[in-house]
Amino acid sequence: MNPKELTYIVSLRACGQDYLLLWQDGGDAPDEYIVSPEANLTLLTKTLDELLSKARKLGLKVADQEPTTIDLDRLFRVLAALRPNRRSSERTCQLLLDGWNTIEDMARSVGVPLPETIDPESLRMAYDKLFYGNNLPSVTPEGESYNPLFSSQERKEMRNYLRRLWQAVMETTRQF
Repeated sequence: MNPKELTYIVSLRACGQDYLLLWQDGGDAPDEYIVSPEANLTLLTKTLDELLSKARKLGLKVADQEPTTIDLDRLFRVLAALRPNRRSSERTCQLLLDGWNTIEDMARSVGVPLPETIDPESLRMAYDKLFYGNNLPSVTPEGESYNPLFSSQERKEMRNYLRRLWQAVMETTRQF
């Protein structure tokens, strides 16, 4: 089955509220969140029944009714607490990478351009460190682990980039 044919439920915590969204694996194309056809707004609901009803109306196949949880409030707290040259745990890397990907997917879904950064190389390095810090079996040798250290510049670039991008998503959608 083509991954584009399935949608997945995401439980999103943002701005002190809980929402349910539908996410679609883009396969070879970028991943995206389902946008309401009547407006350029991410399809959000507060209840699972409402979300599944909207998915059926749009002809979407939901792969699993157990949502993946993304906590953007926690992401920004962890990002603020991140200290330079202090090892990051696998859990911290997973939280930051999942949140980063979520914000970028949401921005792409509603047409928000990715903001330019002062130091794109530091931002790319930070993303790579988060990716490898997840210690996925497919990239981490057995018995090994990677707990990255972030420089002050990488930390600053991540904070600025993700805050600006999330702010742009909120302003564009006015949903949060």
